[in-house]
Amino acid sequence: MHLIMGIDPDVEKNGIAFWDVNQGKLILNNWRFPILMERMQTRAMKAAVGRIRVEAGWLNKPSNWHKLKVKPTTPQADKIKIFEKISQKVGRNHQTGILIVECLRHFGYNVEEVKPIGKVWDSHEKFVRATGYDGKRSNQETRDAAALVYAMQSMRSPW
Repeated sequence: MHLIMGIDPDVEKNGIAFWDVNQGKLILNNWRFPILMERMQTRAMKAAVGRIRVEAGWLNKPSNWHKLKVKPTTPQADKIKIFEKISQKVGRNHQTGILIVECLRHFGYNVEEVKPIGKVWDSHEKFVRATGYDGKRSNQETRDAAALVYAMQSMRSPW
């Protein structure tokens, strides 16, 4: 076991980051839910991954914006519609994360649910400067997943 895995759950593609303890290197991917589940069941992955950290937004205190009472004709009504769409997406992402945690634990992995820490790196350039990442690409999902594991880089034995 030489990989620590970070997952930023998403309905479309989950941000995936691996910290290779032996090589001191980050590996980033975006995997759809079925691909993630398929790969996590392989013998090679089970042998390589010692710990998984999942960004668990569902651990945050829920907001109460939905309790606002506004007339449909006010400018605030448009904001409510935007909030509703955002909330729907957030809820779907949370459910995806909950299912990821449940499945990975079922597969026998050591899974830690981690409260979101916010955007640590908001651009690829800042991410590369801070981590020394040598890959060509990153996106916000993979950088958020990397934040879950990069802080653990100094650990010799994360298990």
